[in-house]
Amino acid sequence: MASFNQNIVIYDLDRFFVRFTVTDNVESLEGASVWWGVATAEAGGEATVAIQKTNDSNMGDVNYGGLTLSSTTIDCEIPLNTGSGATLNQSGSIYISPGTYPGTYYHELVYAGSNPDASVVIATGTITVNQSLFTSASYRK
Repeated sequence: MASFNQNIVIYDLDRFFVRFTVTDNVESLEGASVWWGVATAEAGGEATVAIQKTNDSNMGDVNYGGLTLSSTTIDCEIPLNTGSGATLNQSGSIYISPGTYPGTYYHELVYAGSNPDASVVIATGTITVNQSLFTSASYRK
């Protein structure tokens, strides 16, 4: 059963960390495949995926890593990497930095177990990005 309204508020160019606690799974999450994505809108329409992470290296052109599973939790780390080492989908909130504030994005967590074709959405919500005075003062870019 999906958990709705898992809403997060961050500030422009923040590094952030999200922990999802799964309470209705009968088996340990360890060893399962999961995917987490952040998009400009819900699926359908004009949605563009800005960040996506998985712990399954077989899921294709997705950022492998940044997700850690325990028996009941899924941790998503969104570091802010800038400069010459930055790569798409690893650069955290730099890819969800709206032109107008506040900016709202949709996020979705998918549990695939050992079979992506039998996957289920287990959490959805929004990420609201507020303008940061620190970023506006050009201390981080």
